[in-house]
Amino acid sequence: MSTQFFCRVNLPDEIFQILEISTASVVFCDGGTLPVFEKVKKRLNRKFKVITDAKQDTYITYHDLLSCDGSKFTPEPYDPDLHVAYVLFTSGTTGVPKGVMLSSFACLTNGCRSVMFH
Repeated sequence: MSTQFFCRVNLPDEIFQILEISTASVVFCDGGTLPVFEKVKKRLNRKFKVITDAKQDTYITYHDLLSCDGSKFTPEPYDPDLHVAYVLFTSGTTGVPKGVMLSSFACLTNGCRSVMFH
């Protein structure tokens, strides 16, 4: 199973630490952050699948994802109570960033609560 990282910060050290801690293999990166990610990627000793909104030929774009044939997509079964949907990280300004794992069930519950109270 792969993990994902949404690259929304422009701080190279923070991106490096989060990718090193999380062992993410898929990175979602906007066009503004892509040059920073490129520099960080050279410091890490592994490959990434990168998905971006930037128009370029190197990585997968959001447009590519939306225009692909979904008939070949097969979701993997998982336990929503145990499956880690995402990890929220602190900024790491006082040291190494710290992460909190959120399960798919927790995400669904938070979404339902948000709808109920808004």
